[in-house]
Order: sequence, then C-alpha cells, then structure tokens
Amino acid sequence: MKRIAALALLVAGTGGAASLTRLVTRTNAVQSESIALKNLNPASQYSLLYSIGPLEGLGPDARVEVEVRQGTSVLASKTLHAGDADYYTQFRVRQVGEATVVVRPVKAAGKYVLQVNRWPASGLVKSAPSHRWQDAISIPLGRTVFGSGDDEEYIPLPGTPRKVVADRAAGNDWYPDQLLLLGVYGNHGLLATQAPLDLPVQALKLSVPVGVTGAFLR
Repeated sequence: MKRIAALALLVAGTGGAASLTRLVTRTNAVQSESIALKNLNPASQYSLLYSIGPLEGLGPDARVEVEVRQGTSVLASKTLHAGDADYYTQFRVRQVGEATVVVRPVKAAGKYVLQVNRWPASGLVKSAPSHRWQDAISIPLGRTVFGSGDDEEYIPLPGTPRKVVADRAAGNDWYPDQLLLLGVYGNHGLLATQAPLDLPVQALKLSVPVGVTGAFLR
C-alpha cells in the first residue's frame, strides 16, 4: 500500500507540484459507521486510505467491508481481513455533493486510520469506479498511466477458489480503445501487449493479477 501511495505521488509530480487538500483524518476503534465526505466535485479526484492495526484484532473470521458510496452508487469497495488489512484507492464522484465511507465490521477489533485527500483531476492516475466497461477511464494518448490493484485482496479470503478470484470484477480495470501499449509490473514481472487503435469495441479490459504492485498504460 505504501508503495502504491508513493507511486501516485511520483506520478503527480510529473505534471508539476500536486496540490492536495486533506478532507478527513481520523483514528478510532473499528466499528460500524458512515463517514460523510462533503463538497466533493467531479472536477477533482480523491484518495482514500483505511488501515487497521494491530493485526491481532483480526481473527480468521474477521471481516471489515469498506465502501465509498454516492447515493446508491458504490464508487469503490474492498473487504479487509487478516491477510490484507488496509485499503488505498483513488476515486472520483459522478456529481457535486456528498459521498460516504461506509464501514461494516464482522468479528473485528483494533483501531483504524482513515485519511481522505483531494487531488487535482488527472488522467495519469487510475481512479475508481473502473470495473465496468461503462466506467472506462479516459487516458491521454502518448502518456504513461499509473494504477493499482488494491481493490482486490492481496491474500484472498480463506476458502475462496482461485477461479472466483480470477473472475471477480474487482480484478479488472477498463480503458477506452485508444491504447498502444498495455503493461503490468510487480511481483509477476512485466507483461506487455500491442493493442490496435481500430478495435471494434468501446473499451479494453486490463486484468491485474493478485500480488501485482501496479500497472501502466501507454
């Protein structure tokens, strides 16, 4: 997670100094709650970090669902557990107004740290939602685009079949059919493929394997 945050900072720096506004900083006991994020705007994007510690409070049956919602729409979500106790993502909203971080723990204890920042809108850093073709993320041609796969658990929930993990939407990101080079880097090395610009589809899907640090598109 720290590597992903550092990567995002590096990318922001390629376009000039990033101006970040801290919206929420909170530390508290893990509990069921809804935390309002006020005055959000589609002209910006936002980062969320929710991290639980110590891990002794997360037994084998502990689960903590974290969602970012605006109205009835889920913009980003992840289920935390002992094998993956934090969540970092960037997200964008569809309309001006309030969004909500919804936390639903089951058999979980410990404390959490929550931090939400406002970022300048950028096509160079992936932001959620991105797991449906209808939410394909526009990207600038000829530039490197950075993203993370932290919407998916680094270690899957106990008993989850590998096929279920591979087929889940959280492991897929969609981009418009304008790509020239698509790549993935991290624990699985570097994968690349050429994508023609005249594909007869409206979006391309990037599947990031579990354990991958991030991905780039160019």
